[in-house]
Amino acid sequence: MNRRRWVVSVVIMMILSIFRPVTLVSIAASDLPTSLELVTEPLQKEYCVGDEFNERGLSLLVGYSSGNTKIINAGNNNLSYEYDFSNAGTHAVKISYTENEKTVSIDFNVTIYERPVLSSGNVFVVKGQVFHIPIQISKNCGVMGIQLQVSYDSDCFIPLSVGNNGILNSETVNDSVSTSDIGSYKIVWGGSENISTDGELFDLEFLCKEDIDKKECNIEVSSVGTGTYNEGYNTITFEKATSTISIENSTIKKSLDEFAVILKDWEIGSEPSTPTVLGNLGNGNVSYTYAKQEDGEYGSSIPQKLGTYFIKATVDETSEYYGAVAVGTFSITSKTGNNAATSDLGGNNSESTGQQQGQNTGTTNNSGTNQASGNNSSDNSGQSSVVQEIKPYVTSNTKVSGFKAVKKKKAIVVNWKKLSEASGYEIQISTKKKFKTLTSYSVKSTKNKLKIKKLKSNKKYYIRIRAYQTYKDASGVDRNSYGKWVVISKKTK
Repeated sequence: MNRRRWVVSVVIMMILSIFRPVTLVSIAASDLPTSLELVTEPLQKEYCVGDEFNERGLSLLVGYSSGNTKIINAGNNNLSYEYDFSNAGTHAVKISYTENEKTVSIDFNVTIYERPVLSSGNVFVVKGQVFHIPIQISKNCGVMGIQLQVSYDSDCFIPLSVGNNGILNSETVNDSVSTSDIGSYKIVWGGSENISTDGELFDLEFLCKEDIDKKECNIEVSSVGTGTYNEGYNTITFEKATSTISIENSTIKKSLDEFAVILKDWEIGSEPSTPTVLGNLGNGNVSYTYAKQEDGEYGSSIPQKLGTYFIKATVDETSEYYGAVAVGTFSITSKTGNNAATSDLGGNNSESTGQQQGQNTGTTNNSGTNQASGNNSSDNSGQSSVVQEIKPYVTSNTKVSGFKAVKKKKAIVVNWKKLSEASGYEIQISTKKKFKTLTSYSVKSTKNKLKIKKLKSNKKYYIRIRAYQTYKDASGVDRNSYGKWVVISKKTK
């Protein structure tokens, strides 16, 4: 009897051992997730277009149908994310948690910015000079590491150094200027946190070779692999930044300081007088335009009605001389009038011709002081010597005002008043008063301050500045017109 009871007990225990796990699983499966709440947000809330979502720092509270709750953290295998970072703006990241085939979700907003852009300006240099190219970053949504490659034409330039005078401040920047193969080198920087400021990243210093025939050479800056990244370790790829370096001969061009135009008066109905220019020493082509007012719109048509008018003579730049503009006056008189007066002698010793209005009525290569010819029935015996200056063109007499220097430790900071007509400024520094050896900087027209570093301590330096204006000549070719040098000196600390 006892044996029978023992067998029955064993059978019952075996049956219970089979069905008990199924019962427990059924009970657990009935406790499903019903809610999802943020406990701590992800550390990264700002991204660039094309970045991947970074869950680091995320923790969530899951609520269940039973009333129970639990905390889950980033890295949980049951978490998933849906997002679209292809456009700038505010976007929602859908965070989902799945358990027992039941999914709960919550949205988390992040800000997406355009990808940062590298830029570098174009520079005009003289053979044998040292020059600098600032590398700027804009639309900066945050970088924590940078790796760039600088490619240059080794026939034209020799790389000297890389400076970090801008937003990186005193952060360590490594470069391979002295160890890389000719034609390129790398720049590497790594920080401890994101830098999101727009501004200058690096300053590239080069020497322009003297024995070159090229008039233009390029310097390019581009990203390298995954070496540029943000705080979320998302790779950032910059568009290539290209600087075009225009190379000029060491021979300094001269300005046409005595350039002027004469046009004698004539009677209405008579043949117009022929313009004559003075001081065209480079024998550049000259074109003429006319206006009723000096600051009015000039055109190619010769006036036909009674009155006093203005003539503008524009001479092209040559290999030895800059271009120039001169303005004079003339009158068309009545036949009964006493026409004894002549036009004013107008001059403007300028290195800039500006953009000419209208079409040319003709060209001359008149460099002498010959008198005007043409069918002129009046007796034009007198000439005035009034010299009129054309504005807003930058001319050889145009000076930059307010040019001052402040001494720093192994550095000098210069500032000046902006010139509205200028396209930019050229600044040179030398230890020689006559600037036999110098370093040249090209500064945009929007700037009025420059810090010159890496100088010798307790040393006197000579600094000079001049404005320049970029204009199109009569052929539509871009030219540069330079103002007058302003020179100061300052001793470093």
